[in-house]
Order: sequence, then structure tokens, then C-alpha cells
Amino acid sequence: MSAFAKDALELIQRSGTDRARPFVLNTPGIPSHQLYVWMPSAATEAAYGGTLEKITLDPKPISYRASNVQGFIEAVKRAYTANEPENFNMAVYVNKGRVVCWLDEATRRDLILLNLTYSDAFKGITNGMLTNIEQKPLVRVLRTLFSTGVTPDTFLSAVRNLKFTSNAEGQSEVQHGKESLGRNVLKKVSGATDIAEEITLSGQVFEEVDFTGGLFHIKMVVDIDVEEGRFSLIPIAGQVYNALADADQAVAREIRYGLGELSNKVTVICGCGGE
Repeated sequence: MSAFAKDALELIQRSGTDRARPFVLNTPGIPSHQLYVWMPSAATEAAYGGTLEKITLDPKPISYRASNVQGFIEAVKRAYTANEPENFNMAVYVNKGRVVCWLDEATRRDLILLNLTYSDAFKGITNGMLTNIEQKPLVRVLRTLFSTGVTPDTFLSAVRNLKFTSNAEGQSEVQHGKESLGRNVLKKVSGATDIAEEITLSGQVFEEVDFTGGLFHIKMVVDIDVEEGRFSLIPIAGQVYNALADADQAVAREIRYGLGELSNKVTVICGCGGE
């Protein structure tokens, strides 16, 4: 019997613990997946009334977290080197900014995780910030979130210079065709440059992704409520979905490129990994 086991059993004996039943011994400093269990037995270790058995369980699943794409790539490389991957299959899944690498697809226990953050510009398009917005707030949003990402580049100045009027002629025309205002009506109302009916907003989809392919270019319909003095910039159907899908593809390409030769051994897939 080892000195550790003997000392442990003597401690059990002195504490008056019921040694007639098996129980797990509290062992500070020992890894949590390793247990020392008291097994009572009159036939063995008679002086102590039983034996102390070491039981090793599977370690708890480990979740490594990366803070950016490069850190994720380095973590995958390290895991490949440390875990003898010829014994199992490593796979990376990229889905709506959530990037997961299963170190073994068969068990799906240990993983490397990267949660990308939607940029403020992308959230501004998808969360309704640009819907039913007044003139000054719209100018502020375009100047801060889309400072270099508005096409045509004359749109911001046109919005800033627009002046809403309430003359009778203008009001009657607005009421008659409020849902689809013609350019001639807008000119009468603003007395300034034409307002584009469709624009393109550009920026990063994810805060952590600024490489080529991680940018969005979303076409927006411009709707102006002249009576209320409010604007709505509405993404054309399918534009947001395509931008997000393109960004996922860009992240997947960047990971494959960063893995180098390992890209032939670690599968990188755009899709959900079945978590």
C-alpha cells in the first residue's frame, strides 16, 4: 500500500467514518476526474477493514474560447498537434458568426469556440434602427456608422439639405400619393438635390472580421414620409441573408488559409455542427 493510501485510511479510521459502506474520499489537489474510493472488505487489508481504490473517469469536456479568427486558427493548430488527430476527426463549422471546432466529431466533447460579434453598422440595418427615423438622427447614423459606406455618396448631403414644407400644394400631392412619392414632389418639398430612391450601405458584418469578403454591400429602398418628416431605409429582400452567408464563407476561407497544410486534414464547413 502506498504511503498516501495508508495515511488516507488512517485518517478515515480516526474520523470514525462508517467504513462498512463504499464512499468517495475528499482528496484536495487531485484532478476532478480522479477519485479515491473506500471499498470495505473484511478479507483484505484486515487492519484497516478495506482498501482504497483509485478510479479514473473521463475528464470533463473542455471548451476553449478564442477572441478572434487568428486566435481560433492557432488554437486549432495546437489541438491538432497535441491530440493525436489520426485517432479521430477534427471539424470546424461556421454558422452566422458562431465558429466551432470539434476536436473529435465522434464524441463531440471537447471544442474550440469563437463567437463573432455583429458590427454596429450591420445591426443598424437588421434591428430597425433605420426605420421611421427623423432627419437629424438619420444624418448622425450615416455619418458615424456608414461614414465611407453610402452609395451614391451624394445621398448624405441630399438628406442633410432636405427641407420639409407644409404648403397646401405640397400637402395635397403628398396625401394623394403618399405611398409612392415622385421625384417632382420631393423637389417641391425639399427645394434641394434629388433624393435617391435606392442606395447601397456597406460595412463589416462582424466586428472581428475586416479582411476581404467580410464586408456587406446591402441595397436599401429609401422611403420618405413627407407629412411626418421621417425616413425609412429598408433592405431589399434577400440582401441581409446573402451578406451574412458571404461573411460566413469569408471566415471559412480565412480559416482554411490560416491552417495551411492542415486544411487538408481539418474539415471546414459553412453550417451548423449539430450542437
